[in-house]
Amino acid sequence: MSIATEIERLQTAKKDIKSAIEEKGVTVGDGNIDTYAEKIGEISAGGDITQNPLYYMNVYDNQWRFAAFPEGFEFVFHVKSLPSNINSLLMNTTGIKTAKLICDKSGSFVFSGVVRGSTVEVLDITEFKPTPTNLNYFAISNSKLVSVLGELDMTNCTTATNAFNGTTALQEIRFKEGTISIALSFAYNSLLTAESVQSIIDGLADLTGGTAQKIEFYSTISDSLTDEQLAQIWAKNWTTE
Repeated sequence: MSIATEIERLQTAKKDIKSAIEEKGVTVGDGNIDTYAEKIGEISAGGDITQNPLYYMNVYDNQWRFAAFPEGFEFVFHVKSLPSNINSLLMNTTGIKTAKLICDKSGSFVFSGVVRGSTVEVLDITEFKPTPTNLNYFAISNSKLVSVLGELDMTNCTTATNAFNGTTALQEIRFKEGTISIALSFAYNSLLTAESVQSIIDGLADLTGGTAQKIEFYSTISDSLTDEQLAQIWAKNWTTE
């Protein structure tokens, strides 16, 4: 093979590599071939998320129910539009350690059974703007769940039956202040931090003049509530028994 032919082959290969990199969404520009390795490193392993058909769906009911993921899997779910229903999204999944949900659209949706019976230890909703209308069985029987990151805004939630039953490892959870207006039970959650307990109390809506609702805590946590916390609960027309 002549030197001229070899040079032509290398120039063609360089052009093809540049095109392949830019097809993955990374701009190469006028850089020489010595910069291509760095540019390849900029390519997202998952590619452009808008190339994932699931990104465009608006109903995710039972989408990964009973799915078996690799042990310690970090699940990231980014959706384009407001989902109308993510009921049982990760119900009974195995392997997932952390799950992050992302949606920048506001609105309301069904959020029942999302991590029910799963191995999810951390549920991150810090970048998930929609608010739940239904929290039934949200994490029931998930004995691995330790933290819910972000705030649960309960403004539009009308039912939360057994949402946290069996979540015996739960320590950290936060609620948007003054948004809880339905009975809620944390009777299985003996490990809740003081900050979590106070967030729950702060999250109770003022039901003065309306029907009283019940907030339930694990027995030792209920017994340790301060006089100020009890007064705060009762002043909003809530009961703890």
